[in-house]
Parts: sequence; C-alpha cells; structure tokens
Amino acid sequence: MQIKLQKSLCPHGQEYYKKICSVFGNSILDESKNINRRKFAGIIFSDIEKKQKLDSITLEYVVPKIKEIAENKRKNKDVVIDAPLLFESNLDKYCDVTVSVVADKDKCIERIIKRDKITEEEAKSRINSQRSQNFFKINCNYSINNEDGEDIEKQIKEIFLSKENLSNESVIHLYSQGIEYLQFRRLLEYGDKIEHCFTLKDLDFNINYKSDNGESKSNIKNVLNDYKKICDVLKIDYKNVYKPIQTHSKNIKIIKDEKQGLYLPEFENVDGLITDKRNKILSLSFADCTPLYFYDAKKNIIANIHSGWKGTYQEIAREAVKKLKEEFNVNPENLICAIGPCIKKCCFEVSHDVMTMFYEKFKNICERENIIQESKSTDKYYIDTTLINKIILKEEGLKEENIIDSKICTNCNSNKIHSYRKDKEFSGRNTAIITLI
Repeated sequence: MQIKLQKSLCPHGQEYYKKICSVFGNSILDESKNINRRKFAGIIFSDIEKKQKLDSITLEYVVPKIKEIAENKRKNKDVVIDAPLLFESNLDKYCDVTVSVVADKDKCIERIIKRDKITEEEAKSRINSQRSQNFFKINCNYSINNEDGEDIEKQIKEIFLSKENLSNESVIHLYSQGIEYLQFRRLLEYGDKIEHCFTLKDLDFNINYKSDNGESKSNIKNVLNDYKKICDVLKIDYKNVYKPIQTHSKNIKIIKDEKQGLYLPEFENVDGLITDKRNKILSLSFADCTPLYFYDAKKNIIANIHSGWKGTYQEIAREAVKKLKEEFNVNPENLICAIGPCIKKCCFEVSHDVMTMFYEKFKNICERENIIQESKSTDKYYIDTTLINKIILKEEGLKEENIIDSKICTNCNSNKIHSYRKDKEFSGRNTAIITLI
C-alpha cells in the first residue's frame, strides 16, 4: 500500500497521522507540521525495523478499508487491488488472481530518481527495502516485466484475454524484451545462486531447418542470435554456453574447464551435462523430449538432462543421479529435479513394438498400470514417460516434494512450444538452460 502522507488522503486520516507522529516523533515534520516525505523516507528505508513498524501501522488502517470497498464493489464487477504490501497484509489470500509488475533493479532505481527527484543512494535504499523480483515470480499467479514498457499491453492480453499463458503452480510464463520463456517457481527460490529458463516458440534452437521445398539448411547464425537474446534477458553471457551434440543416448559429461561452445566434437553423443563451476551455461534442445533440471543447494551443483523416450527407456535420469552421487558425493535427498515441458501421456501415442519395449523394461516397476494405457479407438498405446522419470528419481532417493513437474504438454501447447510430434521435420527446438551464477 502506498503511503499517503497528506492527512486527508488516508482512511481515518487524523488517527493515522497522529499514530505515525507518536511512533516516529516530531522530527519527521516540516515547518508546516506536515510529514517531510524525503526526510521520513530516509529514516524508514535505512532501518528495516522502522520500515516494518510503518508498514504495520499503515496496514492497520488501510486493510479494513480495502476489504470494505472490495466487498461493496464485488457484487457488480471485478475489483483490482493495487497494493505493494499485498503479501505482508495477507490481501493476496483475498484475491482470485495476483499479478506482479517487475523490472530490473537498475531500471527501478533510474525511474525512482527521475520520478521523486532523489539521489541514487536514496533510491537504492528504497529498492533494497522491497521484495525481490523472484519473490513476486514465485508467489504471484502471473508476472509482467516492465523493463521497457513495450510489452505491457501484450502481456495483459495474454493473461486476461486468452488461454495462452502457461503459468501454473509450478512454472511462471514470463515476457521480457520481446522474448517469452518459462521459469520454475521452486528454482527461483535460489535466484541468487542459479539462473534458468525454458524457451518458447518465438526462439528456435534447431541448428538445421527445412525450407519450403524440403531442403535442409544450416540455422547456426539464427541459433547464436537466439542464444544471445535469451541470455541477455537472463543477464548471463551467451559466450559461456555449452551445447552438446545430442543423440538420445544416456551419456552425461561433467564440465570442468573444457572450452565452451555449440556442437563441439568433444561434446558429441552427449545428452546430459553436470557442473559445479560458475558461469558454465548448460543448454540442451528439446521438441517433445523431457528436460530434467537438477540442483543441489547444499553442494551448489547443477545438471541438465535430455530424456527423450529413448533416454527414458535407458534411464538417463538414474544415470544422472548416480553420477552426482559418485562424482560429487551428493545426497539425493537434497536434490531438486524440475521436469520441464514435454509430450505427456495424453499425446505420446506409440505402436505395439514400442509399447512392448517399455512393458518389458518396466514391468516390475511400481505404478506400471499407470505407465501404459491402451487406446480405446486405435491399436496404439499411450506411455507416461514423465511418470517413469518420477518413479526412477524416487527410487534413487529424491524426495517426492523435490520433484517438480511443469505439467505442460508440448503437443497440446504447440502454438507456444516447438513440438516434433505436431510439426514433424519442420519443427524448431526449445532450449532448457541452467547455470550457476
């Protein structure tokens, strides 16, 4: 809730004004006995306890009034609550949908200096007293990036006028600098240690593409350009990207001091990357296959795994956890695994021979009756590779609460996500990125 310093602008204004003066003293007043906004800001933004005290006073008077107004207006139409202290006041529990508007810290400081005519030091004090961008990405239903102001209208339409926003309880759909991407709320809790994302269809990381006449052509320049775009959004250096030559194997490479780059010979036939080194951007490409992001906050180690149906059949997830245990002494109970968008059971239809392979491989696994489902209309079968990966991860010691499913099917959302099942040889590629910062 924005502080209204004039007595007449606040509900119960005189009482609110007197209480602030009684708590903070007359030293915050100017010669006209009004609160000196700049002086008062200097006091509360330099002392977290004083800031919290002011917030509690403000909430005491403002929250009941907001609830009263909301109840009166809600009978006839929707109500929008604009409250910077939404979560501190517990008003978020009162909302059906919460939307945050965020921007880069430096951009916020620049805007505050211009708007309030204050020094850079004063502006930094204000920003440092506020919740971080990641807090709002984690806790709001949706987040709008107001970095340049150009995407605001598009983002609002995406959220409220269409069903194309992919945000859910596990992931948040973000827009920044004209780029759309997904992030996991759980991984955002470690935003001071890692950066990550899953790109959407406005970017393409397929090194080859099919022309209209079916001819295959190199797409490397566009791929490099798209890496630069997404890395600029994440504020990491695209020159530090490690992108292997994926072959649907179960081979996993540990990155130490190897030369970075795209499709280097030493990274041929590799479908998983692990590192405990900072500024090593692990990147894999996907178009229906399953991305597995691993993070151990205790050891500060990350892994990025490509688990297509062949990789799932070969249990590359198990291979990844074993390698983390053997090479880094990781306790699997500390591991988080975020399962990115992939083709789900609803759309992963296979023939009898593939079904038989999976049945023989996993017939002794728990929940096997949920892994394979026979089609009611064709002689095909549906396989749940996400569930197989979850079971493998739990067998290797991961806690169920640390396995985070995006719950997004790439084929069902092929208007937003590259899907080979949908577009066949004309399909582009999404990329999953994770790096220690």
